[in-house]
Amino acid sequence: MAEKIEALKADLPQAVVKYKAAYGILSKGIHELSEDECIRYFPVLRSAIIAILEQDLQNRLKREKEQALELEMQRIMGSLGKGGEKADAKL
Repeated sequence: MAEKIEALKADLPQAVVKYKAAYGILSKGIHELSEDECIRYFPVLRSAIIAILEQDLQNRLKREKEQALELEMQRIMGSLGKGGEKADAKL
């Protein structure tokens, strides 16, 4: 899995790439670790998962803001193209 994450690192959230070892730990936990070991590792893995989700949320919010800005700029430019001097006077 680490190789796949490395190959896709340009397209994945930075936190996923940074904490790629989490996937190996989770996989090993499902197949090999005792319940006590899983309980011991849980807080760290939980923190890594939360970091990944928070970064994903931040990226999504940033994209939404950029899209809203783009739409507003297009609206303004369309208004300027149709009304030229009137639109300039309002700004």
